[in-house]
Amino acid sequence: MTIAPPIRAALPGSTHTYTDAVTGVFYGSDLGGASPSPDVRGKRNREVRLCRTRHPDLQPGNGNPRMLFRRLNFQVAGRYEDYSDVGSVAKPKIAGSWEMLEGMMLRGSWSQGFRAPNLEVINTSTLDRVNGGFDYVLCDADVRSGRATNFSSAVCNVSVLRRSGGNPNLKPEESTSWSFGAVLSPKLGDGLGKVTFTVDRWKIQQKNVVGLLDYQNALNLDYLLRTQGSSNPNVIRRDPTADDIARVAGTGLAPVGELLYVVANFQNLLPVTVQGIDFNLDYFLPTTSVGTFSLNVNASRLISYYVDAPAGVQQVIAGQAAGEINAGVPIQGGGDVIGRDGQPRWRLSATFDWSLGPWKIGAFTQYIDSVYENGVRDASANPWTVKGQTTVNLYGQYTFKNDGPLNGTTVQIGARNIFDKDPPLASGGYLSNLYQPQARYWYTSLKKVF
Repeated sequence: MTIAPPIRAALPGSTHTYTDAVTGVFYGSDLGGASPSPDVRGKRNREVRLCRTRHPDLQPGNGNPRMLFRRLNFQVAGRYEDYSDVGSVAKPKIAGSWEMLEGMMLRGSWSQGFRAPNLEVINTSTLDRVNGGFDYVLCDADVRSGRATNFSSAVCNVSVLRRSGGNPNLKPEESTSWSFGAVLSPKLGDGLGKVTFTVDRWKIQQKNVVGLLDYQNALNLDYLLRTQGSSNPNVIRRDPTADDIARVAGTGLAPVGELLYVVANFQNLLPVTVQGIDFNLDYFLPTTSVGTFSLNVNASRLISYYVDAPAGVQQVIAGQAAGEINAGVPIQGGGDVIGRDGQPRWRLSATFDWSLGPWKIGAFTQYIDSVYENGVRDASANPWTVKGQTTVNLYGQYTFKNDGPLNGTTVQIGARNIFDKDPPLASGGYLSNLYQPQARYWYTSLKKVF
């Protein structure tokens, strides 16, 4: 048997495609599991102007009543940008602080932001990426035909080629944000060190966020529209084969061909509103007979992460509520997504350092709250929970302080992920936007100051 060699064609950037000489199937790359990234060219001119004014600190005296404040300051700033391709904009900022008493201060700010879409999302020709997804019309067919006992046990996972491209009509992203908080730094007794505690409440509202509509939402919409006698034009399929027709026979569903790709060009998505509260504690104990100590503890809590649902997602939500599609379809996008995928409710971290003479020991620990995967269900059809995790890093170092050749040399030995914890289990292995896959490992470093 003679096997014909593959057909290869060079693309810009030394990227190669691959066409199977036997089946004639075209692949975007000759490297398994990888997609080519085409060269992107574009240009723009930008003019930026900044303006800032800061009012001098107001302090008691000079007619300022001591009872109202100990120190007061504020600033007003502005930024103007003019782009040759997306227009011009001017955005302001106002900030201030009010020290009521010694060791007690209030602070706050309000500002607007602007970010022009980058040249890649405007000028990219065609960008293909392959991911996993679910063709729920096939799941529904299996349930209706009796091949599956329920929706979660039906098998309809597919490989999805997402085909995206640039959009020259993109609008700039804009945001409005505010924050207010307090700084407490009470005086401690002699020899007890210095402590500072801060708390800040914040909110960010974004509109015209540049992104890609989730390909799974496009498949969900296609499922809904097919139950209504049409289809999603952004979901491209082959013509149904005899096997495809047999799979839906007697179910009341129209046959669907093999999925080829989903079109999802860059576009301005609907508004996103995120708000939360941050806590920070710093404690420093100066040199004592047993050394110097410092401690930092930081905690951040997301209060809400609200994403307005695109029109297609709203349509799927309405269709599911009306019973037109199976209730087991997880709908992604829209609503408060706290705790989903990359948005844990809590993040905490702490750093501790001790030093005495040339010796220093430090520790760092971090906790990430549990999240759930909206597109993955357990046996009870509930979203799959990815457990939280706490990791610890340690190090010790010695600095030579003498007149010899090693003077100013620091030797450090440390270990990261000291308890050798694996990232929590997720459907795709682990969530790379939250966790690191490295096992415990030791390291050494040598630094010399001349």
